[in-house]
Parts: sequence; C-alpha cells; structure tokens
Amino acid sequence: RFIQWLAFRVVHRLGPVLAALLGVFRQAIRHWPAAGMWIAFVAAARVDREAVARPDVGGGLLATFQEGFRTSAGGMVADVRIFSTRWGFDIAGVTVPSRVWIGTVDTNVPVQAAIGLARQLPRAELVTLAGEGHLWVFEHHDEVLAWLEARAAD
Repeated sequence: RFIQWLAFRVVHRLGPVLAALLGVFRQAIRHWPAAGMWIAFVAAARVDREAVARPDVGGGLLATFQEGFRTSAGGMVADVRIFSTRWGFDIAGVTVPSRVWIGTVDTNVPVQAAIGLARQLPRAELVTLAGEGHLWVFEHHDEVLAWLEARAAD
C-alpha cells in the first residue's frame, strides 16, 4: 500500500523525482534485466511473482519493459501522471457496456480503486478475481477476449 500511495499520491507531483526513479529502473532493465525484474516485482503479490517466474510471462514482460524503456522513461512517467490525476471528463458519461476486472491480491492497483471506477461507470460490471494479482490477465485473457467479442457482436 505504501508503494501505491507513493506512486499515485506523491511522486507524480514531483516530476523530476518520478523521472529519476523511473530512469534508474530503465537502466536496470536495459543493463541488468534480472535486477530490473526484481525491482518491478519485489512488492508484488506472491501469485504475480510466481507468474513472472514462468518463462512465457516473465520473458514477455521483460521484452515489453525493454522496448518501452528503449529510448527513455517518458512513457512510464506519462502513464503514472495519467493514472494519478483527473482525466478531464465525467466518467459517468461513458454509457457503453464496460467491465472492470481486478485481482483481489493486486498490490499495484487498490481493489477499492476498481470498485470505485465500476461504481462511476453507469453500465459497468465489476469482476473480482479471487486470489489473483496484477497479472491476472495472463490466466484470464480468453475471458476478456470473449467478453469483448460478444460486445462487438452487439
């Protein structure tokens, strides 16, 4: 919870500090991949650390991090700012069917944030995945794609 508080309530307001922290992560991912992955998941739920230990998940995430940080940490800085500030529109105006998924042991996104988001979206369904962490999609991607395909057919 401290990392969530730090990332979403404090660090985004300190642009140079955020950029410096993510710059350290960028260097670790580029030059010492194992250390970078440790930094990324040291505070993660056990289920997420176990997922990252799988070559299909960990290898894919490492490649994604390396590409995302290839030229700078700017994309991640922008992500943190977007996720931690108001979006500039009334989310209650989003009237399409939507679904919010959250793992009950996610250490990156507070479960209460997902619940709050689902409550604000008029046609949202909240799906809580018991015992799943932040990387729940690696085990549930077929469900997500099926739901999206069904919405596209509507």
